[in-house]
Parts: sequence; C-alpha cells; structure tokens
Amino acid sequence: VYLDETNRRMVTNLRTNFGRLAMQLAEEGKYREAIAVCDRCVGMAPDEAYRFDFFMLPVAETYFKAGANDKGARMLERLLTLYTQDLNYYFRFPGERINQFDYEMQQALSVINHIRQIALTNNNSSLKDKAETELKKQYDKYVQATGKM
Repeated sequence: VYLDETNRRMVTNLRTNFGRLAMQLAEEGKYREAIAVCDRCVGMAPDEAYRFDFFMLPVAETYFKAGANDKGARMLERLLTLYTQDLNYYFRFPGERINQFDYEMQQALSVINHIRQIALTNNNSSLKDKAETELKKQYDKYVQATGKM
C-alpha cells in the first residue's frame, strides 16, 4: 500500500503520541498499561506497513522501563539494522554526491548512538556493545567520506 506524505505524517503523529502516552504510563508505574500501549502502537503501525524510524525509540525505551526487555531489545535491534543499512547505502555514493545525504547520515548516527545509550541504561551489554561497535565503524566511514568530524 502506498502511503502519501499526509498518511506518513499521520503514522508519525500516531507513533509519537503512543510513545508519549506509554512513557507517561511507565513514569506513573503503570507498566502493564504502558506495554499494552506500546503493543498497540506496533500493531497499528507495524514495521512491515511503514518502516520503523527514530520515532520508535521512545516506544523501545518504554518497553524497557516497563519490564518488557525482550520487546525493547528486538525493536532496538531492528532500528540498528535499518539505520546501518541506510548508512551503508549513503556511503556508496561517490565524491560530492554523498554530501546530499549529510542530514540523513547524521540522523542515522544519532539514532545508533541513542540505541547504544538506551541499551547502556537498561544493562543490555550485548546490544550496547553491538551499537557501540557499529557507531564507531559508521562514524569512521562518515568522517572518511565527508571529511567532517
């Protein structure tokens, strides 16, 4: 199904609002409800229908906060895979053309760093190490490709 810009924006708003609600519920100690909200968010806007993006980070973080560590880890793993694939795609562009994607590359690096931070905060050392390794590798490629630090 093709999602035009309006529908994509609606999905983004949906994910943002679900993430905020879930985070607030978790802050109030209503963990079961927070997990249910996260599950509903993923069910209404699954990765297969509209690719996960950085708006899913609060959902993943809430899963951890509410005690659904497996769900949170799976979501972060998926985001790590997606943003690593994006960076690998951008790095295939030659010379000056790569600069057209500077914003997207910086955003992807930021998401990977955020994944690392969530994993660190939630004592998931294997995911933290994986994100840290990927961040270093991708950042080094970014510096080499763009000359920026």
